[in-house]
Amino acid sequence: MFAIQLSNKLNIPQVGFGVYKITKDDCCQCVINAIHAGYRLFDTAEAYHNEEYVGEAIRHCIKEGIIKREDVFVITKLSPHNKIGYEETKKAIKGSLERLGIDYIDLYLIHWPNVTPDDRWKRLNAESWLAMEEAFHEGKIKSLGVSNFLQHHIEELLKTAKIKPVVNQLNLNPTWPQKDVVEYCRSKNIQCVAWAPIIKIEKWNKELLEALSKKYQKSVAQISLRWSIQKGFIPLAKTVHKERMIENLNVFDFEISEEDMDKLDSLLCHPDEHAATPDSIYTIWKQMLQIKNLTSNKKTIKKEVLKLFNLFPLYKIRYSYDYAKKIKKEKHYLFGIIPYLKKVYIDDNNAKVYLFKIWIGTYYKIENPWKEANTLPVYED
Repeated sequence: MFAIQLSNKLNIPQVGFGVYKITKDDCCQCVINAIHAGYRLFDTAEAYHNEEYVGEAIRHCIKEGIIKREDVFVITKLSPHNKIGYEETKKAIKGSLERLGIDYIDLYLIHWPNVTPDDRWKRLNAESWLAMEEAFHEGKIKSLGVSNFLQHHIEELLKTAKIKPVVNQLNLNPTWPQKDVVEYCRSKNIQCVAWAPIIKIEKWNKELLEALSKKYQKSVAQISLRWSIQKGFIPLAKTVHKERMIENLNVFDFEISEEDMDKLDSLLCHPDEHAATPDSIYTIWKQMLQIKNLTSNKKTIKKEVLKLFNLFPLYKIRYSYDYAKKIKKEKHYLFGIIPYLKKVYIDDNNAKVYLFKIWIGTYYKIENPWKEANTLPVYED
């Protein structure tokens, strides 16, 4: 397995295995299968509710003589679904070690940067980081990092941190490259780890992805992972299928040309496609519930067809990440003579119009709002 050296001189495998949403019934066997396939980097989190099964699989393979503890690199994270802070983080680290059943964690991350409806996240992150630094000095954690942090979150953390983050785990793939935060992390020698690195084939990018897959004789998943590697990221691939585990590791025997990398870089999509917006997850939780309630009422959001000039008034619910504002209802007008719509990336200046996923005669509905929205952590004033 190829590896990258972090700023603290520890080596981390260049492709990892993620266990997000892998159920307790499947997780242990999946990790065992992944170890047999050659994976040595495993990413879990307290919030995934499967740390114990990852640990069980690792201990099993150690007992069987397949690996040694030092052969595997284990990542877990501080849950945003519980309170964070100094004491809470000490308890969380202890809990993760107990569930994993291992002596130390290779890399421990703050899962989300902003978990409060105000600026208290700054103090809470600093307190959590202090607890993590103490655990590092006690040998319980080998490396410290963050997840889903943008530049201003990292800069705030660096005001008090004595140990600099070695990793920032981000939602990264060709449709969502997050260039600004990636460039900032590189300037600080912070390694980017990519979660959700595999592109989903959609109507708007299917032709290109299938063409590249045919050209390189690789799957779309392999093309996606190779893009991530050539960008210098560490992708976390997830699958429950043995053959795909092997396939996802088979990405070091080819190289995507610069021209084709540029084509993949063009597959930008709109930020609304990505629910993982750090400012702030607390607000998103609350607004997901509000949107669910709002869109469940057909009388609240209604689309009518105006026959004059074949003009359709279309409603779209957009949720603001500013906790002080309410959900905005925006009205978009679209001439029916437009034959085809596809997703269009809005640049930072919002220079382009964004219209997509329009169903005439129906209403917008948010499917499966986060379950955690019902159990937000409450911080005292």
